[in-house]
This record gives sequence, structure tokens and C-alpha cells, in this order.
Amino acid sequence: MACAMKCRLLHPTPKAWPARGEFPAGHIIDHRQAPILVQMGAAESADEECAQAVNRTPEQLAAAQRAYTRVRLGIHPHDFEAFDEGRMAGYNQDGSWKPGPNYEEPAEDNAEEESEEESE
Repeated sequence: MACAMKCRLLHPTPKAWPARGEFPAGHIIDHRQAPILVQMGAAESADEECAQAVNRTPEQLAAAQRAYTRVRLGIHPHDFEAFDEGRMAGYNQDGSWKPGPNYEEPAEDNAEEESEEESE
């Protein structure tokens, strides 16, 4: 029998079976396939055995976690840069951006106003 390994979930995760609720972020999974969750970016190793089985560099793990977060939130590839820079945190129901911690209001376009005044 294969031994179990432990990982810690990074995001709330729906329970697969039976479908009742979700595991909270920080929940420890003790299962032989825990390294797969870590490799996907959904979790981090919670014991040395899992960390060795993952066989990824810290950079690869960080990239997987970024990619998993983007997919989990449904971020469109055109918005990856804005999401990664913190200018957007996701989408509202109407498809507009949810402002992120680094969001800045777009500057008013004074060039249009100046060209209208010149044409009068």
C-alpha cells in the first residue's frame, strides 16, 4: 500500500464526493496524490515526503500557483498582466474589472476637449 503524503490547500476547494460544501484554504489533505495538487498550484507541501515527491523548483511552484489562481478566478488571458500587477482582482457580474490593490482610475482624456475647443 502506498503511503500518504500531506499538502495544505491554498484556496477554498469544493469537496469532490459527496458534493457537500468545500474545504477551506489551509485544510490539510493526507493522501498519496497530494503532490499532484501541489504541482497544479492548488496546494503547498505540508510534509517533507510530499515536498520530495513534487520534484519542482520554487520558481516552478510559484508559476503554477499564479496560473491556478488565474484559472480559479476565470481571468481572461488579455487581462493576465493587469491581474499580475494588482490592477484588477477579478470580474464583476457585468464583466467589468473588480479593482485590485494597485488599481488607478483612468486619466480624463483632455486631448479630446482641447481639439473640440480648437475647432470652434
